[in-house]
Amino acid sequence: MRRTWLVPLLLVVLSGCGAHVEVSSKPKSLDGATIASRANTQLEKENPHLTHGDLTCADVKYKVGATSRCTRTVVLDDGRLVRIGATVTIDKVTGGGHFKIKVDDEASEYGVTGKAVFADLAKQYAAKYGGKAPSGSCPPFLVGKVGATITCTLDIKEGKLRVQVKVSRVDPKSYSTEYLFKAVS
Repeated sequence: MRRTWLVPLLLVVLSGCGAHVEVSSKPKSLDGATIASRANTQLEKENPHLTHGDLTCADVKYKVGATSRCTRTVVLDDGRLVRIGATVTIDKVTGGGHFKIKVDDEASEYGVTGKAVFADLAKQYAAKYGGKAPSGSCPPFLVGKVGATITCTLDIKEGKLRVQVKVSRVDPKSYSTEYLFKAVS
C-alpha cells in the first residue's frame, strides 16, 4: 500500500521540475529585400489593376509601427521608367506579418530605359543608312530632365559609333521623355 501513493507523488514532483521552453521564429529585423518582396506582393494583390513593378526598401526592425522608406520602380511596355517613393509600416507581426503601404502622390523620378533608347536609336540608324539594325548598348537609364544626356555605342561596319542622347522635352503628367540623337567623337 505504501508504494501506490509514492508513484503519483513522484510524478507530481518530477512534472514540477520541468521548465517551459519557447522557441520564437519571429526575426528581430527584416532585411530590405524581404520587406520589399512581401510588401510589393501585398500591394499588387490589394490593387489588382496596378502595373507590376519592383520595390526596394531599407532594412527595418520587425516590430509593430516600424517603417521603411522604399522606392517602387515600374517599367512600362514602351520603355518609360517611373520611380515613386513609398512608406511601408509594419502593422502586424503575428501570422507572418502584415504591412500598411502608403505610396507617394508624385513620382520621384522618371525617364526611359537605356534598352528602349537603344532600340529607337538602332531602328533610326537602320532606316537612315539601310540594312539591319546595329548592335550596341546604352547606359541603363536616361533621366527625364531637359538637358540630361547619356552616350550610347553602336557597333557598325566601320567600327564603333558613339551617339549622345539628349533630353529635349518632358511631360511629367504622362512621364514621357523626348530626346535627340547626335554622333560624337
